[in-house]
Amino acid sequence: MRKLTAALALTISLAAPAPAQETRPVPDSADHSSLDLGIRGVGLSLGNSARWNGLRINLVDHGLERVNGINLTLWKPRENPRAVINGAAIGLAAPVAREINGIALGLGAVVTEERARGLKAGGLAVVSGGAASGISVAGVALVAEGKLTGLNIGGLATVSDGAMHGVNLSGVAVVAEDEMRGINLSGIATVAQGSMVGLNIAGLATVSQGGMYGLNVAGLGTVAQRGMAGLNLAGLATVANGDMLGINIAGLGTVAEGDMLGFNFGGAGVVAQGDLRWISVAGLGAVAQGELRGLSVAGLGVVGEEGITGIAVGGLAVVGTDEPIRGLALSLGAVESRAAVRGIAVAGYRIKSPEVTGIAVSPTWVRADDLTGVAIAGYNQVRGTQHGLSIGIFNYARELHGVQIGLLNYAGNNRAGLRWLPLLNAHIE
Repeated sequence: MRKLTAALALTISLAAPAPAQETRPVPDSADHSSLDLGIRGVGLSLGNSARWNGLRINLVDHGLERVNGINLTLWKPRENPRAVINGAAIGLAAPVAREINGIALGLGAVVTEERARGLKAGGLAVVSGGAASGISVAGVALVAEGKLTGLNIGGLATVSDGAMHGVNLSGVAVVAEDEMRGINLSGIATVAQGSMVGLNIAGLATVSQGGMYGLNVAGLGTVAQRGMAGLNLAGLATVANGDMLGINIAGLGTVAEGDMLGFNFGGAGVVAQGDLRWISVAGLGAVAQGELRGLSVAGLGVVGEEGITGIAVGGLAVVGTDEPIRGLALSLGAVESRAAVRGIAVAGYRIKSPEVTGIAVSPTWVRADDLTGVAIAGYNQVRGTQHGLSIGIFNYARELHGVQIGLLNYAGNNRAGLRWLPLLNAHIE
């Protein structure tokens, strides 16, 4: 940030010192000759007076210490490391001081070494070596090495080495080395090394090295190194390295390395490395490496590695890997789980699980090691024990405790001659 500050000073050719936090002594070469029209330092001062109350007009400020009132500088200032201006600082090139409190106007720039408070406007730049508060407007860049508070507008960039609180606007980028709170808008990127809280909008990317909370919108990507909460929108991707809470929408992908809770939408995919809960909608896939709970809808597949609970609708597949699928599972393709399917499952191709409990419906195939409930399919294959009713063209049960209705039925635990029967088979104890 200090290099950026120095570069801005060189670019606008002000020959002004770059902001610094230490207070240097008054230059020995400073000539404080002036024509003073006033009493006891109050009134009108024409020249390089060191201290004045009232109106002070000078060609080049050098070694200025304090002005209470109006300070008008006609040309580029020299060294003023101890200068404090309370009131109005006006420079045809740039007012430069250690601290300005009030109004600061410069056709080229406004530069303070430690602090700037009030209204500040620079044709090219407003630069503060410390904090800046109030209203700051710069035609090219607004830069503060401390906290930036209030309304701050930079034509190309608004940058703070500290936090930003308030309203910060820029045509290209708004950047904070700490947190952002309030309203931050930029044409290309809004970036915070800390958290973002409030309304943060960028034409391309909104990026936070901390959390992102509130309304955060970007044309391409919204990215948080920690969690997201609130409404976070992006044309391509919304990504959080922590949890996502609330409404998170992206044209392509919504991704969280933690849990997703609330409403999460992705044009292509919704992916959580933790749990995915409540409402998740994806054009292609909704995937949770943890549990998937609530309403999940995806054009291709819904996948919960630690199970699915609630309503899951997948165009090609609903898949639960290590834990059961519980509730209502619908797919034009397959409903499958390595653990169990419990509740109501409807699939266009097949339903497959070691355990199926409830109602399973498929026009082609239901395959289970154990079935408890009702299975309706072209082929009902129970490789273990069936408790309940199966209806299909062909029903197979290695061990039947219930009823089979179909063109052909097989019950492996029936006596010889009753194992294979057309239309109806049963084993009731």
